Amino acid sequence: LAGAVLAGVSLLFLTMLTCQQQYLAVSLITLSLVVADIAFTSGYACSFLELAPPYVGFLTGINNVFGSLAGVLSPTLVGLVTPNGTHEEWNIVLFVTAGFYFLGAVVYLIFGSSELQSWAVDEEKIPLLGDQEDMEDVRHKALLQ
Repeated sequence: LAGAVLAGVSLLFLTMLTCQQQYLAVSLITLSLVVADIAFTSGYACSFLELAPPYVGFLTGINNVFGSLAGVLSPTLVGLVTPNGTHEEWNIVLFVTAGFYFLGAVVYLIFGSSELQSWAVDEEKIPLLGDQEDMEDVRHKALLQ
């Protein structure tokens, strides 16, 4: 959440710079990418393990498909928006990108959770509490492995 917001804010600050402030521009782009990547790797990418441990591979695959589509389409869309490469055209790209960061943060605030999902739990494999016979069987199998 904080990474998405900070990445978006740094892109908004980037729109306020002139072409003579190249070092500051590179610093803001770097900041945006670093905080977004830290937020992704330490939060979003790990959340599949908490949401649905048995389906991590499937969920990661779906995530990678949509991420790859965005990576394929983005250069084409940016090329369409910036035919002349002017400052104003690039500001549109930066505003849209910052908007996506903020939209992701708002969606996470409203719908985000790290709780184990009920559909990810196989009720048949969970031993009942108090059923000592099942617990002994689980302990015995664990010791044999």
